This record gives sequence, C-alpha cells and structure tokens, in this order.
Amino acid sequence: MPPRKAPEKDGAKPKAKKDKGEKKPSAPAADFDAFEEAKTVIIVPANQLELTQKEMDEEITKQLTANNPNAPANIARYNTKEREYKFEPMIDQLVMHFASDGYLLHRESDAAKQQLQLEAMEAEAIEEYERAVAGLPKKRAPGEEGEGGEGGDDGGDAADDDDDDAVAREPVDDSKALRNQFNFSERAAQTVNNPTRERQSATEPPPSQQFTASATQWEMYDAYMEDQLRVAIQRDMMKKQKQREKEAEEAEEARGSREEARSRCNRRPRRA
Repeated sequence: MPPRKAPEKDGAKPKAKKDKGEKKPSAPAADFDAFEEAKTVIIVPANQLELTQKEMDEEITKQLTANNPNAPANIARYNTKEREYKFEPMIDQLVMHFASDGYLLHRESDAAKQQLQLEAMEAEAIEEYERAVAGLPKKRAPGEEGEGGEGGDDGGDAADDDDDDAVAREPVDDSKALRNQFNFSERAAQTVNNPTRERQSATEPPPSQQFTASATQWEMYDAYMEDQLRVAIQRDMMKKQKQREKEAEEAEEARGSREEARSRCNRRPRRA
C-alpha cells in the first residue's frame, strides 16, 4: 500500500518542482584580455616537503653571518720561510655585486688637463669651420701681425687672397639644404605600443605569532632567586654524586682487600 502524503497546513503554498534541465542565468562575462596576467598565482614546488604539525611548530634558530658561502676554505700557498704549503687562515669574504666607473676627474689631474686641451682644440676647429662657411677671413694669431716689416701691408693682402682661395676651394656642406616640398614627402607607420605591465614574485611568509611579556622589578627578583635555587640544588646533587662515587670506590677497595686476604689464607699449608 503506497504511503499517504502528509496533509498540507492551512495557507501553505505548494512547493513547485525544480526543473533539472533549467539553467540559472549566468552573469555577463567581463571583457577578456588575452595579455592580462593573473593577480595572484600560488606555485607549489614539486619537491616541497610535507611536514607534520609538530615539525612545523618546532623552533629553529638561524644565525646570519656576513661570510661568503661560495668562498673557498682550502686555499693553500707555499711558505718560503718554512718551505711547505700552508692553508690561508684568512679568506677574503668580499663579494662585488656591481661596479661602475665614474666620469668625474680631478681638476688638477693630467687626464683633466688633457681633456680641457682637447675641448679647446675642438672649439677652435668649430670656430674656424664656421668662419670658413660664412666667408670670413681666418683668425690670425697674435704673433703674426707686423712680422713682414715694411712689407707688412703687402703680406697682409697676400694672406687675405690665400684665405679667399682656401674658402673657395673648400667644399660647402649642403646637407642642411632645404628640400622642395612639392617633390618630397615623408611617410611613417607605427604599430600599437604594447603597454608595460609590472610583475612581482614573493614567497609566502610563515605565520607569525605574537608574544608579550613584562619585565618588572619583582619578576626579575623572582627569576634571580629561582636561578640561585637551581644552582644550589645542582651543586648539592653534584656533591652527593661525588660522595656516592667515593663510597663505591672505598667499598670496591675493601672488597678487593678481603678477597686478597681470603686467598692468602687458603694458600697457607695446614699443619698435621
């Protein structure tokens, strides 16, 4: 006989059956970027150790030193005084991570004076080139004037003619000549710049624990008294242990002497 349904309460609405084939409307998908990196990615190494809770709670003291772990510890050098190889007692622990040569020079050094001289020669060459392009005569040195005596004027005119001939023979740089805009055009193309993205990696820090304590005068006094009591008890235990060891040695010596005396008595011949 099939079981009867429980009567519904007054005013209770009948429950609608869920349609298994009906799917819930999904939220609209956000814009997907193929180049977008995941915000947080936890990577577990394949050879990671699985520790128990007891091993994880164990406190391990680490001591940080400034020694180079890759520095050799077996450097041997020949000692000419003792005529034998000996290990170096002191190993250089310096590690150079980055070195960059600077460009600053001392003003009174030879390198700085040479650099200033080269800069002066370069400035003089540029000035002569600009004067030659502009068609101006060359700049004379202070000692060149009046060397010709009476024929100084004639010499000056001849020098001017030579300068004009040199300017005429020197080729003019026409690389900066203006181009005809009607016969010249520039074209350029540029792709979309890939935006820069920052990416960082960090290990997961171990869980931290908070520890609080107070250091007052009476707590320090109690700690010192407990330490003194512990030292006194330890001293008494050491004395008792030494006394027991001494008593055991004395008992062993007495037992040995008794056995020796007994053996002597057994060795004596008996009289008839």
